[in-house]
Amino acid sequence: MAFRPVFQVFACYITVCFLLCYSEAGDSVPFITWSNQKYLEDIPSQSVGQIVDRDFLLSTCIQKIMENEQNQVVMVFSFNQLSIDDISRYGGAYLQNSEGGSLKNFMHSYQTSASHLTMEMVEPVPLKAIEEKAVGPIIKYTKGWSSELVQDQENVLLIPLELSTDRAVSLQNADNLIKKLIDEVVAMGKKFTAILTASHPSKISASRDQEPLIQMGRHLLQTTDGDVNTSYSLVHFNDSNCHGLLYVANIAVAVPGNDTWLNVSNGPWDTATSKCTKNSTTFVMKTTGKEVESFMLTLSSSSSSYFWNFLSSSAKFTVEGKSYDVNFKINTPQTPQKFSFHCGIESFGTKKDGRVKLTNFQVQPFNVSDTLPRFSRANDCVGFFTPGIWMGLVTTLILVFILYFGVSMLASLTVMDQFDDPKGKTITVNVSD
Repeated sequence: MAFRPVFQVFACYITVCFLLCYSEAGDSVPFITWSNQKYLEDIPSQSVGQIVDRDFLLSTCIQKIMENEQNQVVMVFSFNQLSIDDISRYGGAYLQNSEGGSLKNFMHSYQTSASHLTMEMVEPVPLKAIEEKAVGPIIKYTKGWSSELVQDQENVLLIPLELSTDRAVSLQNADNLIKKLIDEVVAMGKKFTAILTASHPSKISASRDQEPLIQMGRHLLQTTDGDVNTSYSLVHFNDSNCHGLLYVANIAVAVPGNDTWLNVSNGPWDTATSKCTKNSTTFVMKTTGKEVESFMLTLSSSSSSYFWNFLSSSAKFTVEGKSYDVNFKINTPQTPQKFSFHCGIESFGTKKDGRVKLTNFQVQPFNVSDTLPRFSRANDCVGFFTPGIWMGLVTTLILVFILYFGVSMLASLTVMDQFDDPKGKTITVNVSD
C-alpha cells in the first residue's frame, strides 16, 4: 500500500500555509487525531492557513473527544517539540512510492481508521490543559499501564515523547510505540481515540528556546538566531485582572546633545507599579546600572472593540547624576486584540531632549494566557511602503516606461511615399494557374 497521496496532502497544506499565514510554522504545532469510531467527522475541520486558537481547540475538539464514549481509551501522544514539517520530512512525503518512512505504522493506523482529523497548525496545548478536560481516570504510561484501567469508564492515557537531535530515530521509536499501544487496546476489545500533538513547536530560535515565555512569530523584522542578544530582558506582568508580556533585546539612551548611546542594564526589573484593567494596561519597568544609573520605561495602552493601541510612552533616566525625561509616541496601526506588537530597531525622542532606542522589542498587554503565558502572532511596525516595495514599484515603473516608449515608437512608423505617382499607370500583374 502506498502512502504517498496522504503525505502529498500534508505537503500541499504546508506550502499553502506558508503563503497565507502571518506566522511561520514554528509558531504552531500539529494536532492529529484518529479513532476506530466515526464521531470525529462531526468536529469542524481547520481552514487552510488558519492557526487554531488554543481555547477553541480545548472547548470544541478535545471536549468532544473526552465526552464521546464512556468505554474508550484516549491515548495522548505528546512530544516535547514537533512541527508538521517533521511529519512530512521523516514520513517520506517528498519521496517517490513512500510507505510512510519513519512513521509508517502511524500513517497506516491513520489511513485505516474509521474517522480522523488533522489540524496542521494549532497553538501548543500543554498536557496539563488536556488533563483538565478529562472526565475519567488519568493514567500515565508505564509498562504496567493496562492494570490501571477502570472498566466501563473513559480512560485517558498520557504518553510523553521526546524528540531528540536524531529526529528520525526518535520518530521511529514513537511510531513503534503508537502501533504497540493501539494493538494492545484493540486486543482488549476497547474503542480508542489517539491524539498526536506537542507542547512546543520544534522550530524555535536556540537563544530563546530556554525561555518558555518566548514564542517566535512571523515577522520580516523578528530576530533570527544570529541576531538575538543573549542578554535580553523579558517581563511578565502578572495581576489578578490580567497578564502582560514585554520583551526587548536591548535598551540604550543618549543624553541631549550627544550621539553616544549608553546601554541600559537588562535587569532585574521592578514592575511593582505596573497596573492593568480590562481595557487598559500600563507597563512600568525600573532598573539601575552603572552607565545609566537609573532607568524607568512606561508604556500605556488601551483596548476598544477588537483592537488595542498605545496611548503614551515615556522614559526617565539618570546619567552622571542628571535626570532626563523623554516623552514619545509609538506610531503603530491598531493591533488586533489577540496579537502582540513587534518592532526591530526604533529610536524615540529628539537630540535636544534625549533619545531612547529599543532593539527588537515585542509587547502584548492584553489576552495573554494565564496557564501558558507566551506571545501571540505579531503585528509588525513595518510601514505599508517598505524599501523593498518601493524598489519593486520604481523598477516596475521604469520597465513600463521603456515598454511604452518602445510601443509608441513602433506605432509612429510610416511608409515612405515621396516617390509614389498617383497619376501614373497602374502596374498590373496577371496571375494564372
